[in-house]
Amino acid sequence: MGVDVPIVQISLLEGRDDKAKTRLVKRVTAAVAESLRADPKSVRVLLYEMPPANFAAGGRQKSESKN
Repeated sequence: MGVDVPIVQISLLEGRDDKAKTRLVKRVTAAVAESLRADPKSVRVLLYEMPPANFAAGGRQKSESKN
């Protein structure tokens, strides 16, 4: 792999359905390909899902809040 293979890493909380993740991957791929003038087939998108207990903002875990 080299400069011709863009790799995008996205971290998100668990809970989204496969349809939403597919839509995200397609749109990110298109945006990266257009921005970098790369072949969309060369774009790699990695989704990392985490449980709410593993994400915090302002000292509070997401699992503690209702939103």
